[in-house]
Amino acid sequence: MWSHRNYLIILLTPLLLLPLPLLIPTPVSVCVCVQYLKDSNMLFIGGLLVAIAVENWNLHKRIALRVLLVVGVRPALLMSGFMGVTAFLSMWISNTATTAMMVPIAQAVLGQLCATEARQDERELQVEGKDNQAFELDTKAPQEEEINTKQDLVKIQQDYMYKDEERDADSPLERRRKERELKYQLLTKGMSLSVCYSASIGGTATLTGTTPNLILKGQMDE
Repeated sequence: MWSHRNYLIILLTPLLLLPLPLLIPTPVSVCVCVQYLKDSNMLFIGGLLVAIAVENWNLHKRIALRVLLVVGVRPALLMSGFMGVTAFLSMWISNTATTAMMVPIAQAVLGQLCATEARQDERELQVEGKDNQAFELDTKAPQEEEINTKQDLVKIQQDYMYKDEERDADSPLERRRKERELKYQLLTKGMSLSVCYSASIGGTATLTGTTPNLILKGQMDE
């Protein structure tokens, strides 16, 4: 029973408070339930339950991945696809819950795309390196024949070390890495902002989309 205490509290508390208007016949005890059981409050609770169900069954992830399969990985189409999914979910779930669910998915997708692009660049450069390997060995062979003393050996090793450092700093792989990081950094900023804005846009479509809509309805009813 202790493991189900939360359910017992939710079920038993209203039942135990039912005799309150009979035991204490005052206006406060009679009218207090009406204030908490308004239609707008129940609608808001229903929206929270929908959000819990969507998160529990990963419905938001399924919709997002299905849209990605349709729109592809181009930045413009990817951003519009995430905005459409976020706006649709925000119609039935609160803006905050929708944003909290969609932003990690967008960041994970962009991270995976960045890693895939990095592996593709490494494979391309490895293929180019294998093609030029024989040429590099031929150019280094005459230099190795000129090594006569220990002092010359140390000097040549230092020269090679400096050249390797300069080559690593200016290598095609390093340049591509910097360009890729800058590209996905800007894309991540844009994606995060677009998800947040689309959640606000979708929240204006229905009453359950955002709390101010429910508050306005309750005031209009009164």
